Amino acid sequence: MQEIKKSIVGITLGIRFSRSFRIPDMSGEIIDNILNDPNSPFDNKFFPKITETSSKEKTLYNNNGENLKITSDDFIVSIKVDNNFEEKFNFLSKKVTEYFYSIFDLFSIENINRVGVLFYCDIENTDISEKTIDLLTNKTVDNLQNFSMSFSQKKQTTEGLIKKGVKDYINIIYGLNKNKEVDKLEFNFDYQKFFIPALSKLSKANIDDQLKKALSELETTYSKWLSSYDKQ
Repeated sequence: MQEIKKSIVGITLGIRFSRSFRIPDMSGEIIDNILNDPNSPFDNKFFPKITETSSKEKTLYNNNGENLKITSDDFIVSIKVDNNFEEKFNFLSKKVTEYFYSIFDLFSIENINRVGVLFYCDIENTDISEKTIDLLTNKTVDNLQNFSMSFSQKKQTTEGLIKKGVKDYINIIYGLNKNKEVDKLEFNFDYQKFFIPALSKLSKANIDDQLKKALSELETTYSKWLSSYDKQ
């Protein structure tokens, strides 16, 4: 069975907070801190380029497809994985997470609504798309060119069940895509932890724990049903 960690080609960590129009106004200071603070895991070599929209949303990026986007609602960082999953996962769960805690405190970014972890996976030699279409159409469609499917699942959390006034929950979005020209299945696994009520500080979100739980859910999902289509 193909190990799912070896199939991961990218990770995105997203933090959503209540919309703050202060963020675009402070984005220059935030970017300066990201690129120059000694405690930042990023610098102008990691992210040598920057773009800005008319609404002052800024994106730091490099030529490897990695980026850090700052909006009035989100901080979103995307990291490429190239046969070095453990290194990149630890980079996010330790260095990036600790730095985000400090920068959110420094700029008083509060009311954290959601932490999301998105794994991008390339799975080789699978016929899940053909089997799914055969099942849906009773084998009346052949010569399949492209395939795309998305579905979601809502899960209760322990906090949401036992803590008075807490309605936290987890939403998982599964995405499957395949192009006939590429001999692989793209599997996107989007794990989202919602905080109700919103958290006053990012550190209360325990991002490292959310990353680990997201990875555990991904591995469980793969071992239970996606691996049955793995030909290796």
